[in-house]
Amino acid sequence: KSLSIYLFTNVFFIVFRMPASYSVRREDGWYVSASLPGHADDIESWLYPELDQESTTSLPRLFQLYATTYRKQRCMGTRKLIKREYYMRDGQEIEKHQYGEYLWRTYKDLERTVLDVGRGLRSEGLHTGARVLIFAETRAKTMIAVLGCLYQKMTVVTAFESFSDDDIIHIIEQCNTNLVITSWDQLPRMVKIIPKCESVLNLVILEDQLQSCGNMTYLRKCLKNIKIMPFQKLISPIRNPVSSQNVVMPHPEDIAFILYTRKGEGYPKGVEITHKNLLVATLNYVARTKITSDDSYLAVHPLSYIMEIIAELAFLLQGASILYSSPDTFTHKGPMLLRGTEGDITLACPTHLSLSPFMVVQIFKDCMQDVKKSGFLKQLLFWAAMNWSHYLSYIPVLSYIHYIMDKVAFKTLRDQLGGKLKCIVVCGDPLPSNVHDSFRKLFQCKVQIGYGLTETTGAITAIRDDDRSTGHVGYPLKGTLFRLQKEKGSRRNLAEHMKPRGEIIVGGHMVSKGYYRLFRETDEVFFEENGIRCFRTGDIGEIDKNGHLRIIGNKNNLIMKHGEYISVESTEHKLKTLANVHNICILTQGSETIGVVVTSIDRIRIVGASLGVLGKSDDELCQNEEIVNRYLKEINEFSSYIGIKQQEVPSAIHITCDTWTADNEMLTTTYKNRRQKIFQVYEPFIQNLFLQLKSNMSTIGSMSNMSIASVKC
Repeated sequence: KSLSIYLFTNVFFIVFRMPASYSVRREDGWYVSASLPGHADDIESWLYPELDQESTTSLPRLFQLYATTYRKQRCMGTRKLIKREYYMRDGQEIEKHQYGEYLWRTYKDLERTVLDVGRGLRSEGLHTGARVLIFAETRAKTMIAVLGCLYQKMTVVTAFESFSDDDIIHIIEQCNTNLVITSWDQLPRMVKIIPKCESVLNLVILEDQLQSCGNMTYLRKCLKNIKIMPFQKLISPIRNPVSSQNVVMPHPEDIAFILYTRKGEGYPKGVEITHKNLLVATLNYVARTKITSDDSYLAVHPLSYIMEIIAELAFLLQGASILYSSPDTFTHKGPMLLRGTEGDITLACPTHLSLSPFMVVQIFKDCMQDVKKSGFLKQLLFWAAMNWSHYLSYIPVLSYIHYIMDKVAFKTLRDQLGGKLKCIVVCGDPLPSNVHDSFRKLFQCKVQIGYGLTETTGAITAIRDDDRSTGHVGYPLKGTLFRLQKEKGSRRNLAEHMKPRGEIIVGGHMVSKGYYRLFRETDEVFFEENGIRCFRTGDIGEIDKNGHLRIIGNKNNLIMKHGEYISVESTEHKLKTLANVHNICILTQGSETIGVVVTSIDRIRIVGASLGVLGKSDDELCQNEEIVNRYLKEINEFSSYIGIKQQEVPSAIHITCDTWTADNEMLTTTYKNRRQKIFQVYEPFIQNLFLQLKSNMSTIGSMSNMSIASVKC
C-alpha cells in the first residue's frame, strides 16, 4: 500500500506539476525577473555584491580581479594544422585540411599576450577611443586581439565575412579606422579593399600555421603606403618594452564594440555596445549556465555574433577553457577535413556549446538519419527510451532501468558530440518544441533557449533549469525588463484574452547605445523612458499562462488573417525539421500560401527512386509532379501531426536543390531567409504557383500587377 501511494504521488507530480512563474508584471506594464516566484527583482540587482564593493564597472577590471586565480590553468586551445591539400571538383578548387591535437595557452600566457597587444597598438600611434576593425575567423588570436583593444579603452569593430567588399569599405570609412587586424584567409579580400580606404594606415596579419603571412614582398607591393606586420611582431617584447601604463580602464558608458549587422536593404548598421552592456550580459550568462573552472567551451561562431563574444568572455571570466573550431571542421563530416581526420567536437569533448537554431536542427536531423539506418531492435529501444525512459528517472525504484536504457540507446549519438555535454545555449530564433525536447533527452543536458538581438547585447530572457516546458524563450534576466505593446489591427478572441500579445519593447542595462552615426535610425527604435534605455524589437511576443515569453515572429514577416497575426517564420522553423526539407521560405498573396523548398540532391534522388522516377536530371526531379506531390504530402501530414494551422501550411510548393547561404545573400548572417532576394531569384516559379492556385478558385483575381509588393515576403 505504501509503495502504491509513493508511486501514485510521483506520477501525479510528473504529470500535473505546474512550473512556477519567475517573471512579474509591474504596475507600469513592464515584466521583470523574479528570484522567487511573485517577488519582482530590482532593476539594479544585476551586479554581484562582491563586485559592487570593488567598483567593477568594466570587463578589464573584472579580469584583473580574477587573473591571478587561474594563471596556471589551460585557457585557449587551437588544433595543430598538419597539412593543406587542394584538388579540383566540377571545375572548382576544393581545399582540405588535416589537423592534429589541440595546443594550449594558459591564463598566464593570455594575460601577458593581451598586455603586449595593447602596448603594440599604442606604439603604432593608436589612442584611447580609436576604432580597430577585426576581420577574421574564430580563433584564439582573434579573441586576444579583442581583449588587447578593450584593455586600452579602444573600440573593436566587427563585420561578417558574408558582407560584400562595398560593405566593408563603407564600414572602414564610417568608423575612420586606422588599423585593421585580419587573418591569412581573409588577406586576399583586404588586399583589394584597403587601397580604396584612405583612413587605413596599418595592417596586422594573424599568421597561418603553415603559410605564416604569405608573400610579404608581394603584399607590400600591393599596399605601398600601408604598414604591414605579422601579429607576432605587434606583440614583440623588443619593440614593446613593459611600461607602467599597461591598462587604461574604460568607463561603463564607453563604447567597447561596434558590431555591424544587416537590417533590411542598404549598408549594414553598426550597433554600439558599451562596457556596461557587456558586463551585464556576461554576468547573466555566467549565472544562467553555471560555468565552473572545470568546464570547456567549443567556439564555433565568429566574433561578429554578440552571443559568441558574451560566451567566450563568460568562460574566460570563470577560468574555464575555450577550444576553437569552425562550422567546416565541427564534426568528422566537415567539408574542410581530409578523410580520416577527427572532427573538432569529438576531440574537444566540450561541456558547453553555443549554437544557432539552424545548427541545432541540422544536428537533430543527422541524428534521426543515423537512427533510421540502425537495425529494427535498436530503433525500437531508441524510441522506447525517447518516449518513456525520462519518466522512469523520477521514480527511484525504476531509475536504474532509465539509466540502462539511456546509456544503451543514446551513447553512440552522444559520442558524436563528445559525450560530455552539460549545456547547449541557443539564442536567436525559438527552437521547434520537438527538437528542444528531443535534444534534452538525447544528450542528457540543459538546452538554454534565450531571446535577444545585437541591439540588446544578446539574450534578455532565458529558460530556467527546472522548467521542462518547450515552445517559449523563458523569463527576463536580471537587469532587463520588457513589455508588450499591442499591435494595431489585432483582434483577440475570448479564449486568448488571458495571453497578452504585442510588440516586444526591451529596457534595461543591456540595451545598446544605438546605431553608430545613424541618428535618425537610432531615434526610430531607441528611446528613454523614466531614465531607462529602451528598444523596439519589431518582434511580436506573447505571455503564456506560466509567465513565459513566446515569440510569434517579426511584425514585418507576419500575415493578418481573421484579425489575427500568423507567423510564417514559426511555420518555417517547424517544417525545417523534416528530413527532406533543408530549408523553406513561405510566401503569401491574399489568402493563398506557397513555399519554396530547398532539398539536397541526395534526398530528392532517394525520393525519386522510391517513386520509380529514374534517369532524370536533378532539375527534372525537382519539377517532377509525383515528387512535388510527395513532398507536399509529407509537409501536410507533418503539419497536422505537430499542430500547425491549415492556413499556415503551403498549398503549393516549388522544389530546388540550390544552396542558400549568407554568401549568396539568400540568408542573413543569422541564417534567416532574405525573402525579397528569394522572391527575385524564384519569381517565375512563384508567379506560376499563385496563378495555379487562383485558377482553382471560383473568382480569379487579376495577376497582371504581380510584383514584390503584392506578395507578402
